[in-house]
Amino acid sequence: MNYHRDHWKRWARTVGNVPEVDVALAAYDGVERLARPKMLYQRGGHPIQPQQPWQFPGPPAVEYRVEAAYRRIAATLIIAPQAPDADGRADAVEDLLYELHAAELDIVLGRLGNRGLDALGRLLLAAEHLERSWDFCRVQALFNLLLERPSPHVASLVGACISATQPGMDGLEDDDVDGWLGAGRAVRGARRPRVPDRRRLSGGGRGGCDGLAGRAAGPDRRLLVPDQPAGGGEGQPAVVAAPYQAESERYGQCVLLYDEDDRHPCPVTVTPDLPVSGGVLVGATGHTKDPAYAEMWPAYYEKAYAQQCAGYAAIEGGWARRAFPIITGREPVRLPTDSRDLPWRIDGHLRSGHAVAVGTRGGSDRDTVLGGRLVCGHEYFVKEVDTRAGRICLGNPWGDAASKTKWEVWLSLDEALTHLNEATAVLTR
Repeated sequence: MNYHRDHWKRWARTVGNVPEVDVALAAYDGVERLARPKMLYQRGGHPIQPQQPWQFPGPPAVEYRVEAAYRRIAATLIIAPQAPDADGRADAVEDLLYELHAAELDIVLGRLGNRGLDALGRLLLAAEHLERSWDFCRVQALFNLLLERPSPHVASLVGACISATQPGMDGLEDDDVDGWLGAGRAVRGARRPRVPDRRRLSGGGRGGCDGLAGRAAGPDRRLLVPDQPAGGGEGQPAVVAAPYQAESERYGQCVLLYDEDDRHPCPVTVTPDLPVSGGVLVGATGHTKDPAYAEMWPAYYEKAYAQQCAGYAAIEGGWARRAFPIITGREPVRLPTDSRDLPWRIDGHLRSGHAVAVGTRGGSDRDTVLGGRLVCGHEYFVKEVDTRAGRICLGNPWGDAASKTKWEVWLSLDEALTHLNEATAVLTR
């Protein structure tokens, strides 16, 4: 704090003897003298609370347990993943990893190194491809363990060496991703739970409007901390979709999703690095794409959704009828878009605690209709309904771009019947 205060003063004095600056400095010094006894700072600008070394929850590492687990896992990973009984070997490794305390797991993963972690990732993928006892959710649960329990340094090695912990970028129509933003600002930028502002969503250029529209269609939920249940059980709300950040530093960002086939909860922890191009974030962001200022939860939510759906290319386009079950774990309801009672049907679902999303006609979201107000081939969420006039207010998951011309659009009944080709509702409470 001292540094910033003195830096400001030095800059002000370089302006010269300007009366306005002198008055401002005098007023600032007066305020500082009055407030100084209550100001939290140390001389020289050092932080009040120096950074503490990483501390593992739970008991310290036991040397013989670490050595025994490392030798057994390393011996298993020497075998080629394509060899028979890959799922059996994955079972054995899984049991060993889950038995380790956090400090022990950190040491074992660090000793495995780049080659060992790469072999572990290939073994898990081989077990998943057999489609026997392993599926995506089970593999992802083990990835979650490897990203959440060790220290940030070792977890970053896991994210870098096990490629399957990241959603793939292959198959995108336009190959404009030139790198990944590192952990730095992305993790430390949301130390406290916050209420996401749906108006600041931006879908970017990576598609995924179905998942973002589905998330925005539901009621605002606070970002979760680990001690808060994510919902989805009997009588519990199933909509939860923002990544959470613990009070202590966490490497990964966890989002609760659901298996697309059997609707079972499937938490997805993703690494904090995000795709960038030309120094700006690619895909979903907050009110800006500048990594220094962007609200990160939309990007992490989109990344988890891409991880669940087998890559960013798999979520380009798409409709809420697919996204809603993954987000909520519940079966959606299709509404007829050719019926003149559509606004009143939607209003009834909204009043009953449903989220409603609609899709527009057209093949490309680069095209617009209604004088540029409505994007073609795009998924919107319903904000409200004017039942007296039969109008529907749609929100765009792209957010409030600089022009603010496409964030919100009101459709008359005739416009809705002409330009909407899908309406989907799902219970959120």
